[in-house]
Amino acid sequence: MSIKYSRQTLALALAPAMGEEKALELVSDAMRELGLHTNELTTYQARALFDHIGRAEGVVGVSARIAKARLANLRDSEKPDGVKQRRMHAMEVADLLAPSVGQERARELVDAACRKLDIDPETLGRDDVEAVLDDLAASGGVVSVVARFAKARATLKFA
Repeated sequence: MSIKYSRQTLALALAPAMGEEKALELVSDAMRELGLHTNELTTYQARALFDHIGRAEGVVGVSARIAKARLANLRDSEKPDGVKQRRMHAMEVADLLAPSVGQERARELVDAACRKLDIDPETLGRDDVEAVLDDLAASGGVVSVVARFAKARATLKFA
């Protein structure tokens, strides 16, 4: 059986460094940014959440990285079924970018990255999606920032 973590429990892992209220706010914001709309997270999702928060500088980032390290080691049995078989279509990747850059521009960007990397846009595996988003993240500007957030959300889709 998988271990589940509540929003409050995750916030308590950060609270010693910044207080409960700020920690709960950070966890809630990160869950929203990652598209996690559930009351309990698996260990895998909690690690991704702390990884997301851990990208911040200063006390917040350090606290999140420490909290992530303290989580129980993720065993293969805790990974949701189908992690290795999950595939995405380029449209799904574009949907992750669309709220910030628009649907048409997102489709253009993802299609161009797939062509550049010689990746079939019909069946993107986890590594393919990461490669496409990493390529977009290297482009600079708004697209770069949006691609980094999209990569975090895409990682959770494979979780």
